[in-house]
Amino acid sequence: MVRIAFATLGIVALVACTKEPTPYGPENLWYHTTVEALPQAYQDGSQPTGIGMGDVVPNFTLRDQHGDDVELYQFYGQVVQLVLFAQWCGPCQEEAPEVEAASVDLAESGAVILEVMLQANEGPSSVEAANEWVDEYGVTHPILADISESQSPMLQGGFPTLPLLDRELRIVSLDNWPFDANSIEQLAIDTAPEE
Repeated sequence: MVRIAFATLGIVALVACTKEPTPYGPENLWYHTTVEALPQAYQDGSQPTGIGMGDVVPNFTLRDQHGDDVELYQFYGQVVQLVLFAQWCGPCQEEAPEVEAASVDLAESGAVILEVMLQANEGPSSVEAANEWVDEYGVTHPILADISESQSPMLQGGFPTLPLLDRELRIVSLDNWPFDANSIEQLAIDTAPEE
């Protein structure tokens, strides 16, 4: 009887030690940091935030092209290139193929591109407009519909604006425009976690 009790306790202890990390953020198809990796100050809202150089960007939740909620802080630990754009914007349309190609090339380096549509062709952004963008440009990365234009304070004079964030989601460039995939890759390499 005693042996069984000790054996059971050993199995329970082993199970507790091999528990899977808990993904942080809403359920969606994209990268998720873990609750264990995201600093508590980010989770409880006590992390100071802002939209200037060196600031941690305030968290936001927007809908992606699949209609799922996506939270900025779920990408903690990745270099994040935000692309704030309008569907009607000519320069945004011109750089769309380059942005998509870079999103594929950068995936293995720990970098992600999040496109945030602030305006559709006619009126506010929508999941439907995001899907039109996906279809037109063959997009495979997150396209987020910002229906209320909540991220417009980050615009640097117009569309597109490309704030570049480090792995702690701090702004390292207010506007990586014209789009420069090399600067994203270099930041990812320079800040890669040590193995």
